Amino acid sequence: MAGERGIKVTAAGRTDAGVHATGQVVSFTMNWRHGAEKLAAALNGLLPEDVAVVAAGEAPAGFDARRWAMSRKYRYTFLLRAVRSPLDERTSWRLFPGVDAAAMRRACAPFRGRHDFTAFTTKAAAAGGAVRLVTMCALSRDGERLYLDVTGEAFLRHMVRFMAGAVAAVGQGRATVGDIRRALKGTGSAPAAPAPAAPAPARGLTLVSVEYGPEKARGLTPTSVGGGRRGLTPTTVGYGYGREKARHRGAIVRPRVS
Repeated sequence: MAGERGIKVTAAGRTDAGVHATGQVVSFTMNWRHGAEKLAAALNGLLPEDVAVVAAGEAPAGFDARRWAMSRKYRYTFLLRAVRSPLDERTSWRLFPGVDAAAMRRACAPFRGRHDFTAFTTKAAAAGGAVRLVTMCALSRDGERLYLDVTGEAFLRHMVRFMAGAVAAVGQGRATVGDIRRALKGTGSAPAAPAPAAPAPARGLTLVSVEYGPEKARGLTPTSVGGGRRGLTPTTVGYGYGREKARHRGAIVRPRVS
């Protein structure tokens, strides 16, 4: 597109195959002299139909969508109905028969805080250190849908899916809150107990938004990085406009439905 090859693209969230994103942020450096809006339009003309750039902008020198991120928010969607919904099957996990939503809410509590998530990731991922801080883990309901919202500094491979699987298992009576607490008592080399359940299917998980702290967001224009919402503060943006004109350093919001 710009006559360049080998452009390195860095994503704020490295999601599993089949996981969706409404607030993905990516960064790269390239030669581009036609403005951010035209860049977004040009990229959308080349991308497949299941990927869209909703905005692009010039970011400060050195901006890295992954390393500068302060937190990421994921949402897992459970669908509570006896009959499958063809339109919803791609973006949710249908649980039937019914689940105990109150028990699922209780199952969220052990995850909050800083823990060793060795039991909630792959062995290879845990080898690099599995202690992570989860600042929010909560369950809400909207009709026949349950939403598990999880926010944290960073996540391990399959971590949120393992958490969703454990919460669902508690709701179905296949595991207890105590099972989750025991699994979180690892000390690095191995979990104290295995995860209460297998990871939930990838299709129910969505990367909702990425946040950048004030010291990293300084100079960025307030705009949207999460699901197309407008009017956010500068601390929640992933891109902006700098001063350099010869090189374009961009971070792009990229929703994806796999």
